[in-house]
Amino acid sequence: MRRKRKPDSRRAAEELHQLLKASGINGPFILVGHSLGGLNMQVFADMYQDDVAGAVLLDPPPLDWLNGKSFPKLRELFFEQSRKFSSAAEAARSSADPEEKKRARFFEMVASESAELMGRSAEQAVSIQSFGDLPLTVIASTRPNPLFGDSAEAYQRFWIEQSESLAKKSTRGRFIRAEGSRHHIHLDTPQLVLDAIREAVRAKSRT
Repeated sequence: MRRKRKPDSRRAAEELHQLLKASGINGPFILVGHSLGGLNMQVFADMYQDDVAGAVLLDPPPLDWLNGKSFPKLRELFFEQSRKFSSAAEAARSSADPEEKKRARFFEMVASESAELMGRSAEQAVSIQSFGDLPLTVIASTRPNPLFGDSAEAYQRFWIEQSESLAKKSTRGRFIRAEGSRHHIHLDTPQLVLDAIREAVRAKSRT
């Protein structure tokens, strides 16, 4: 029996590409991804360059954190949180409460995404050296996450610097600070995100 392939950014990119082809939706596409989705879109852009007209990445995780070069204690905090979600999923599955049982799949999904983020998906995104001249916009949040304790402000500055470096992987890269925004930029500053996507569409129309 063939082993089931575990999820990662390459698999997500392949499945999205297959879905678009099967749906008859023709590219090239403007890719938009938030957080882990930002990793997936980076890998998609690298794998299917002819199908991509531009990309807008919302607070993608810092690559030098993912590869273990920076803030190792926060990596361990992240792993600890993932383990808690796995334990919560197990407890929900064992519950006699039907509503609680339903929550098991949510906890499993979050734990799986955490493992994906820190595993093969991270390696795949880190390995990308350049996006060439792809119109690339990276938008970074600016409000520190209090969950990171005493490291929150330093880590936020690092995250912003990493987002700026990511934008430089394209000769047509653009970096934007979402002033006052938390990690969920699309919720805190939706107009900024819409403007970035519209600009990417306009850039495509000018080529």
